[in-house]
Amino acid sequence: MKVNMHIQTVLATATLMAVAAPLWAADPVLVAAKVDGANPLGDPAAGYWNAAKPVEVAMEAQTTVAPTQPVVTVTKMNVRAVQNGKFLGLLLEWRDGSADNLLVTDGFGDQVAVEFPLAFNKDDLPNIMMGETGKPVSIWQWRAPLQYDKDKGKPTTKQLYPNSHYDIYPDKVLPAETAVLYTGAHGLGNPVSEGKKSAVMELVAEGFGTLTHVGDQQLVDGSGTHQSGVWRVAMTYPLGAESGVQLAPGGQTALGLAVWDGGNKDVGSRKAWAATWLPLQLTQ
Repeated sequence: MKVNMHIQTVLATATLMAVAAPLWAADPVLVAAKVDGANPLGDPAAGYWNAAKPVEVAMEAQTTVAPTQPVVTVTKMNVRAVQNGKFLGLLLEWRDGSADNLLVTDGFGDQVAVEFPLAFNKDDLPNIMMGETGKPVSIWQWRAPLQYDKDKGKPTTKQLYPNSHYDIYPDKVLPAETAVLYTGAHGLGNPVSEGKKSAVMELVAEGFGTLTHVGDQQLVDGSGTHQSGVWRVAMTYPLGAESGVQLAPGGQTALGLAVWDGGNKDVGSRKAWAATWLPLQLTQ
């Protein structure tokens, strides 16, 4: 048993080392095309995406870290990038026959995430799997249930559980400061349960188990739509920000990608992901 565990550890370590140091020159480069205007670039239906050449990225099953996802439904994703001198915009597109945008006890939501090194050095990139100690990464994660909340308001219990029955809720009979104790994560201010400001969350990590929401320092925003079996998710981020990811016209960085199909029971580390960094070049 100890020998098998040792072999698994060696294989996992070798995999992590391999994905942490891609051959930069051999990778396709995502170019952020220059577009007009000075507004945020977070509209997935906007015409400015036509100025950007898409890059197709192969998505693979995450089988390195338990719990794994050996069979994935999303095997490729198209990525576009634009910038207008004030903001960077990313458009992520992938096929998914169902929009999983409601969370119930035994169900999960669709998600997509983009990862950037907080300190970019093309010759010394962080581990693509959540960064590493001393080499933090910024993660922008869009969630379909948050998009639902933003577009349509939080679903009612009857929408989530149509066959449920209840007599009364605590907030109908208790003072607000007492009723909040019965609201779980929402009562604790968990950003996943709030979802009021944006359907995209900005997080930082320095390895497994360190994922942390940036709170009021969040700068990323975005929106997603599902039409004809395709998710289109746009994310926008200010150039020249004093904190977070440092981006500017003419600069370069690298990004990682991950996607979750709620209908495939994807959640947490059960996902499809791009195993190497994708170079991103911003035009002047």
